Amino acid sequence: MVKDELTERELYQELWQGRDFEINHLWQRSVFLGAFMLAIAAGYGGLALKLLFPECKDGASVGSTFFQQLAGAGLSYLGMVFSILWVLMAKGSKFLQERYEASISWMVHNSDIAKDLPEQAPYHGNLKPLAKDKCSDNIFSPCPAHYSVSAVNWGVGLVGILCWSVLCMVHLGKALEKKFEQLNALQVALGSIGTFLLLSAVSLFMLIWLCKSQSEW
Repeated sequence: MVKDELTERELYQELWQGRDFEINHLWQRSVFLGAFMLAIAAGYGGLALKLLFPECKDGASVGSTFFQQLAGAGLSYLGMVFSILWVLMAKGSKFLQERYEASISWMVHNSDIAKDLPEQAPYHGNLKPLAKDKCSDNIFSPCPAHYSVSAVNWGVGLVGILCWSVLCMVHLGKALEKKFEQLNALQVALGSIGTFLLLSAVSLFMLIWLCKSQSEW
């Protein structure tokens, strides 16, 4: 006979399993996206080598072309898009993880499950804290510190967004210089920044709209 409802203990265990699932699979999802980001970085690295060490003809180096700079801007833009997806993934997984943790804490304080648990049973929120002299926020110290590994994952995506954004604007500016030689430095800078901001705003809006969960919770 199949039970229609879970007992409180079974529900408590399901919440823990859901929390652990989100933590474990956050890194697996990161590896999946990381493979695409690594491929983009490899492609950009090959292009950057050509731009930094151009070919020589008749003893003189040949400068970059408009299409090479445009390709650099395209790869940088693609890297930025995947970095945004990385951040959205990290935030979404963190959201579910904290929902599970909040439900676990609620069950312990507001249901009969506490009667079935051993006294001082560990749950999210009541783990014994470490002594302050055993912890250190100094990154050069081997002592542990109170940092969120999920937030670190988010930070990786944020660094990627910033780096790829700068590279994209640089390549857009170089492409404009190649295409419109009559432009001065200010016009090139404004044109590259304006084009980048427009593309970024459209991409960010589309990505958030496409990736936004449809559930009400």
